Amino acid sequence: MKRAFESGVMALLVVLFSPSPTCAQSEATQKAIVALEQRWYDAEKANRPDQLAPLLADEMVNTFDGVVTGKQELLASAKSVKWKSGAYDSLRVLIFGDVGI
Repeated sequence: MKRAFESGVMALLVVLFSPSPTCAQSEATQKAIVALEQRWYDAEKANRPDQLAPLLADEMVNTFDGVVTGKQELLASAKSVKWKSGAYDSLRVLIFGDVGI
């Protein structure tokens, strides 16, 4: 009985801690989202709305300092705002089904 319990626990641990295709896909998705976020950051910092525009949906909504704007306003801001400094300290992406946050 003890041996069966130990075997069951080992099997459960193997299943729980083995990488699955879903886990690998999730990691790839997380890396892709982080790369897109970095492209967005780089485009804004360089005042390059032409590089930022393809990353944004036409119906996107942006909120900053309590103001809600759309794509065109964000692109205009990206062209005119001059950055003094900026960097990501850390960027974490969580995947929930088909949604990345």
